[in-house]
Amino acid sequence: MICALPAPVALEVMTDLPGWKRDALRSVTYGSWISTPIVVGPASERREPYPAAAARPTVRYNADTFLSRTPADFEEHGGCYHSFMSDSQARQVWFDPDESVKSGAVRDFLARFPEYEGRIRSVGIHRWRYGLPQYRVGRMKWYHLLPLPVGGVHFCGDYTIQSNMEGAIASGETAARELAAELGA
Repeated sequence: MICALPAPVALEVMTDLPGWKRDALRSVTYGSWISTPIVVGPASERREPYPAAAARPTVRYNADTFLSRTPADFEEHGGCYHSFMSDSQARQVWFDPDESVKSGAVRDFLARFPEYEGRIRSVGIHRWRYGLPQYRVGRMKWYHLLPLPVGGVHFCGDYTIQSNMEGAIASGETAARELAAELGA
């Protein structure tokens, strides 16, 4: 079996793990993330203001200045900007209403890209409780134990190798290879 659950969830689900594995999984803490993808319409469409709601004025509603976007001609076809908040900012608005968080993201987006005023067609929202594992004091003591299998259960995820999407993928591939070798496939 391959366990690809975040470390705290794996602890909740697999209650009979040996102490060393429980301690290793307990060493992993996560930062919360909120993603708010912003869809922009083409320049030829009728412009309408995005409905505003109260948002916190001092919170940064985007962690990377809107660096990621779909590879399209935004003037002709429109497209989508990836927008997310990392832990320190996401925690401040975690329980705020969706419309407030979306409005904050739109406010920051339009401050960066005023040319898209009236062209925002939709804003999504998803809260990621287990957004990204954090390196905290003491975690490295357990780091080498995190990917080790226990009784036929192989562990993978962004906490077993490198804390990012590529690390999660690489750890899944590693766990799959290990399990295939164990099964003689």
